[in-house]
Amino acid sequence: VTGVQTCALPICMAYKILLVDDEKRACDYFGKTILKKTGEDYDYNVSKVYSGLSTVDMIALEKFDVVLLDIIMPGIDGLETLRRIRIIDKHVIVVMLTSVANELLAKVCLTKGANDYLTKPVNIDYLMSVALPVYCTLRGKEYFADNYNEIEAKS
Repeated sequence: VTGVQTCALPICMAYKILLVDDEKRACDYFGKTILKKTGEDYDYNVSKVYSGLSTVDMIALEKFDVVLLDIIMPGIDGLETLRRIRIIDKHVIVVMLTSVANELLAKVCLTKGANDYLTKPVNIDYLMSVALPVYCTLRGKEYFADNYNEIEAKS
């Protein structure tokens, strides 16, 4: 777990990422890699779950900034999990992950409410230097817009 900087602007907060993959070893490795590569500009707290149902439970209990969600899982798959996430939280950034590069599947994910679609193995350098900062900036803008009056009152 990383430290949390405090300030009135969302860029200084630790962004909460939820990793979802039924392949436990891959999910754990991915989480450790993200934490190792946390930089000065973005601070990430990573939680991991290994099923769609656990994901829905976590989203109901906690606010996350970004969900990295595997599509092909036993039980409820990533698309059904996405549908349930959107009922609970319309603003969380959801990125679908799959080892299947399929343009039609990507379009389906995006029309069902995903913000992005990445194929595995995910290029971790791209994820850390481009994708996660963009996702968190988008989430930070939504956070700022949703909490503008409260932030102004503290200033």
